[in-house]
Amino acid sequence: MMTADRRPRGRVGRLAAFLSVVLAVSAGGAPPSARGGPVRDVDLARRAGCDARFVSPLDGAVFPAGFPPPRFQWEVFMIRNLIGLPKSGTGESWTLSVFEGDRVLHVERNIGEERSWTPTPTQWSGWTGKTLRVELRGKGAYTHTALPLHLSLDARALPDDVLLRYFVPAPGAKPFVLNSSVDVHLLKIDTKTFSRQELFVGKGSQRRCIGCHTAQTRSGAISFIYTNTAHKPVLRGAFELTPSSGGWTSRLLPVAGPYARYSHAGDKSAFSMFRSTTPGEPLYYQITTPGASSGDVLDYPAPFDARFVSPSLDVAVYDLKTGALSPLPGASEPDFVELQPSWSPDDRRIAFVRYRDGERMDIAVVPYNDGRGGAPKLLAGASANGWDNYYPEYSPDGRWLAFTRADATGGTFARPDSAVYLVPADGGEARRLEFNQYGAMNSWHSWSSDGRWMLFSSKRGGVATKAYVSRIDRDGHASAPVELCCGFAPRSRANMPTWIKKGDYPRVTEDDVELWERELSAPKK
Repeated sequence: MMTADRRPRGRVGRLAAFLSVVLAVSAGGAPPSARGGPVRDVDLARRAGCDARFVSPLDGAVFPAGFPPPRFQWEVFMIRNLIGLPKSGTGESWTLSVFEGDRVLHVERNIGEERSWTPTPTQWSGWTGKTLRVELRGKGAYTHTALPLHLSLDARALPDDVLLRYFVPAPGAKPFVLNSSVDVHLLKIDTKTFSRQELFVGKGSQRRCIGCHTAQTRSGAISFIYTNTAHKPVLRGAFELTPSSGGWTSRLLPVAGPYARYSHAGDKSAFSMFRSTTPGEPLYYQITTPGASSGDVLDYPAPFDARFVSPSLDVAVYDLKTGALSPLPGASEPDFVELQPSWSPDDRRIAFVRYRDGERMDIAVVPYNDGRGGAPKLLAGASANGWDNYYPEYSPDGRWLAFTRADATGGTFARPDSAVYLVPADGGEARRLEFNQYGAMNSWHSWSSDGRWMLFSSKRGGVATKAYVSRIDRDGHASAPVELCCGFAPRSRANMPTWIKKGDYPRVTEDDVELWERELSAPKK
């Protein structure tokens, strides 16, 4: 007897499954994996007799100028494969044709059973600024056709470089768990050459890590939380690095809260901090680790996901020039948890997340008012909607606010049903961006400095978090995404992508790290 949670087996079962898909499509439905997402619909009934589809790139993708040639890959969807009938014939031969309008740009013949093709760099760069249509036909035991693939090569390059965290988990290890076999890298991707530069590597054997980073696209400054779990007590604190001719200039920040954001003028940074903190003093807390022996405590700054640790976070602003630190009135109310601040382009407003413990997250906006704050106002479309709304970020032109919406519980970074939405900056109807894929995490978004591109993290390809970029048009619509991959290992994680000023940066040296650890180890006043 077949239970409801088991897949049908055997030829009859596969035939029944196939027919159920066809019936659903004829009724106007679609399989849950394809419904409403940016990925091409793979329903056989919608392919008008086509039995093959492009796997990559995605239909509707827009590539920035200078992006490396992608690998075109496709697969065959034959009814005989779905219902388990025997395959016959070998020796496939495919012809791929590239068009601009009705003009043929290139024809690639005699592609074999590998079912893939990569343009040469010369071919690819020659199509910059063009909108392409790619057609495919195959011959073998059967004749195969696929619906055309449409993509564009933008005439302009990405305006900023990309900063992200990268690591390859040990076989069988849980993601994000530091152990002796995992090295955590802070990488900068040069968006002109799409080469990668390693700024820092946290050796697993030394239990060192950088996380929760943010960067400036004007000065190239980076702020982050540094952790050394091998040290007893554990060392953890927030630093800012500013590139200079002699290397990095570093300083310990007084608030080690998560989700720090620089003002657009670059002279201030907004943090989440515990309201019990005395302004101007370093933020440290002593918490007992689960399973630790009596008296074994950690010196711990603000947690990675404060919602599930403390109900007492407030938004505070740190003046990078004067060193003044103060909670922001209107975003530091005693009855709410307030975190994840984001500055408007003119630095006159701060959007932030607030909620009461155990309730849904809403996005509110408060005037900065030279630090005097004001009355917070819930942002229509990103609040009071029955969802958690978080990670607010204004577009550079001030028209939009992008945010993540999710229903599932867990840490905000990787909720499995998370999606990125866009809402007018003054509030209104929120719209799910087209690059989201249903059934996969889509989160941690970031606008480019010119507002034409959006970085985000997604698990659309499986369990591994990858970094993607999507073109955002003037009306706030998103293209199908392109993965940012620079020779990354198959099992790697590339997450927390953000934009940073273009240029070459010094590598963090062992002397830099020793300086951080001396500052963190110094007696606290």
